[in-house]
Amino acid sequence: MQTDSYEAEMRSNTTLLLEHPIIRDKDPDHPENWVWWTSLGKGPGIADNKGLSPGFNVNRKVRALLHDAATAQLCEIVVVDHADIVSVYPTLPTQPVEPLTIWCTAANGGDVQYATIQIRTKKDHIPIVTLKVMVMPVPTQLIPVKLYAIPDSDHPVATALKPPPNGVPDPALVQAELDARFYQACLQFDVQTVANPNPVRWDLNQPLNKLNFPDATEADVFRNDPQFNGHIPVIFVREIDSAKTAGFNTPLPDLRRIIMDDSKVPTPLEPEADGSQESRVRFIAHEVGHFFDLSWRGRDYTRYTGALGAPMFWPGDRHDKGPFPPGTAGLMKPEIPGKWLRYEDWHLMSKNAKETFPNLFPQ
Repeated sequence: MQTDSYEAEMRSNTTLLLEHPIIRDKDPDHPENWVWWTSLGKGPGIADNKGLSPGFNVNRKVRALLHDAATAQLCEIVVVDHADIVSVYPTLPTQPVEPLTIWCTAANGGDVQYATIQIRTKKDHIPIVTLKVMVMPVPTQLIPVKLYAIPDSDHPVATALKPPPNGVPDPALVQAELDARFYQACLQFDVQTVANPNPVRWDLNQPLNKLNFPDATEADVFRNDPQFNGHIPVIFVREIDSAKTAGFNTPLPDLRRIIMDDSKVPTPLEPEADGSQESRVRFIAHEVGHFFDLSWRGRDYTRYTGALGAPMFWPGDRHDKGPFPPGTAGLMKPEIPGKWLRYEDWHLMSKNAKETFPNLFPQ
């Protein structure tokens, strides 16, 4: 078999398998241009909760799928960009399914960086498959999230949250969901319920016993209350005056609050095949994504993310409308959220978390 034909066969039978599926690179309509991505944290960071000792700086989520053992032995796996901060093992595959260990050797801190790993022919170094690796600083403390139930202080009975299964969800379930959804941004969370928050008089305008939306007058009461500063506040009210709104973020990034509707946010339903799920904890994760300005883009890839000081409503759609890899749905898509995040959103989540909570990151 001629070398060039065999190399073509190797290309067609060599791929990667990630715990999270393929991520497109700027080209929604041409799957042949999709690119594989994974992520690493810098330094030891926080010991993660998935058994990948010592932390985010070790990644065992990727497997190289090769045609057979003979094909594997004709290949090498090489860090071709930023080998000073990323390493991979093995470099000489021997089996059709080769689990990879990828780790970062850089000290924690600084900005997001990118490395590139290739599976290529051992003889001529011709690339077969490329894997992009995003390398991010890791916070030295967990991102704080606090859950609140806030009836109006003047109408406490009429605005009280409903009994279970409504009400504030179990913080352990919220924490597990946030850790899973934002793991590839090298972030983990500490979620606590605030048992006795300070009273808030927010039910100011008609219709009473509901938080008015999109009129910001009542939401501004929460925005201006300092008890909600210094963490991600998730505030449940009995009802938001909107036919469909299950939750929203107040608009100014420096005083952002997440407001959730107790009457509309459902208890968990069975997930769909693509991972979409109607669930209180999933909707909270979606709103935490908005808290960090994720996925304000349309199919034309116009971004409005991070437009500080912009009006409350930016042009375009502030959700990710896809397309998504087969069998998945985006966390930041409209309506019922899925699980999947774009690699650009890993970067943005890391960047904005560092800007929002600079004291939690190494300088």
